[in-house]
Amino acid sequence: MLVGAGALHARDDVLRVADLLASPIIKTLPGKAAVPDRHPFVLGGIDCLVPLLRRRDGELRHALHGGYQLSLYQASPGIRQMQGVQIEADPTRAGNRIATDVPLVGDAKETLAALAPMLESKSDHGFLNEAQANMKDWREKMDALESIEHDPIQPQHLMKVIDRLADGDAILSSDSGTNRDWAARHFDIRDDRAFYLSGNLASMAPGLPYAIASQVAFPNRQCIAFVGDGGLADADG
Repeated sequence: MLVGAGALHARDDVLRVADLLASPIIKTLPGKAAVPDRHPFVLGGIDCLVPLLRRRDGELRHALHGGYQLSLYQASPGIRQMQGVQIEADPTRAGNRIATDVPLVGDAKETLAALAPMLESKSDHGFLNEAQANMKDWREKMDALESIEHDPIQPQHLMKVIDRLADGDAILSSDSGTNRDWAARHFDIRDDRAFYLSGNLASMAPGLPYAIASQVAFPNRQCIAFVGDGGLADADG
């Protein structure tokens, strides 16, 4: 299942369908907060347009090519050669990036709730287990980068410290660039956390204004801007 921002309000329904299908879940960057990062079905994120996040493309594409793709967002153009079911709220976007065998037009939460009773529970978890084993290896590599014992210490450690200290409903926003790479990989979605970024390629300096807007909208929640020096200077200007 390839899950994006259209499913941010449909966490329980996404996880229910994934359980029925024994399906790994891959998230887009704007959809990072849709499901918890440490859920056993979650393989992390993919963004085919951002070179910084392409290092796992082979592994993630293997997962996407394992069978039917249930896509809850506008599919990335680099993903090809699979049969697909796409849930899309805007009918003009259904199938406009890749051929979609079954376009389902509607809200992700409502559509998944209607779809779930029609699905047969899949007993073969072989493909899921393989994906989980690969994810275990990946997390071990990320844990090593986050460790304070790494010599020299890595910037990923800072993001993990923020992750550890941030509230369960914290809102984190980031710019484009390497800081987004670290935030996407090392800030874990759990509880009611939210994650915001522009979603566009190389857009400048949204992190700080997004954090300010989030604090205005949610004055009782912790709002964190994780930005680079260029983004901060541009926002100040």
